[in-house]
Amino acid sequence: MSLRPVEAVSSLAGAPSSAGSSLHRFANPGRFLRLSETVLPWLVVPAILLTATGLGWGLFFAPADWQQGDAVRIMYVHVPSAWLASSAYFALAVCSLLSLVWRHPLADLAAVEIGPVGAGFTALCLASGSLWGKPMWGAWWVWDARLTSVLVLFFLYLGHIVLVRAFDDPVRGYRAGSILALVGVINLPIIKFSVDWWNTLHQPASITLLGAPTMAPSMLWPLLVSALGFGFAFAAIVVARLRAAVMERRIRGLLLARAGSRLHIFPSSSLPMHSPSWYWAGLASAPGCVLLQQSAGWPPSIRVASAPHDDIAAPPVRTMIFPRRGCGR
Repeated sequence: MSLRPVEAVSSLAGAPSSAGSSLHRFANPGRFLRLSETVLPWLVVPAILLTATGLGWGLFFAPADWQQGDAVRIMYVHVPSAWLASSAYFALAVCSLLSLVWRHPLADLAAVEIGPVGAGFTALCLASGSLWGKPMWGAWWVWDARLTSVLVLFFLYLGHIVLVRAFDDPVRGYRAGSILALVGVINLPIIKFSVDWWNTLHQPASITLLGAPTMAPSMLWPLLVSALGFGFAFAAIVVARLRAAVMERRIRGLLLARAGSRLHIFPSSSLPMHSPSWYWAGLASAPGCVLLQQSAGWPPSIRVASAPHDDIAAPPVRTMIFPRRGCGR
């Protein structure tokens, strides 16, 4: 077997289909960074103003509930975080679908960055629900259908966070995380309809798409303002994290390219495979050749990596590690 460079990620993914070609316009790092730089202030400012207004209105000025008293004010944190927990996972699943179908590299990054933010809002939902349930139910936690399904959602987030980082090859991690995210979508209708399908302690929805809300307007409006602020905050955090991830990839690609320019190129047919003190990196930018770097401190193994390319901010290097002994023979 002869050692050959691995093809770049874009060639492995294949050319985008006509249906997804418009989506790939935003895979250019410069275009995305310029667009997100313009959009981000329009997300941050409304997030701060609406969240502060909604929480201040609900916590200090909205009336107390006739039955639950002031404990109902936890609703202005709990309900928006619960809505965002499910909405964020749906966005995660959409990004996973875009990744699997159209191999959109920005969708991979977006899914990675949505995961921790969605997990944070889900944790806030569980914590605030526990604080609300103690005075109402007399217990911090019950194995109610709604609570249990939201806890499963939290574990799905954690599983996605761990899975996308569990492989040496990031692309394999993205694919595995995408499959998990799509499988976990089945939990969203369970969360939504759990109070209708089973007898639970959790109250039914007070706001529905088809029916009139069962909540007084003096409590409904601060709740909607708070939820809108939470939504803007979620979008702002994800965009900021995504910008940081894209810039990190660009910097990593530039450093890799700069390091590669200092290496010597040898034909793949003349590799001195007998030397244990050489570290091999095969780059797709030099077809038929590998880059040879003397690195006695590296383990005696052969690493084959693809070169960075200008698709989405120099995607992560795809690596395959082989034992040195017997390679290339």
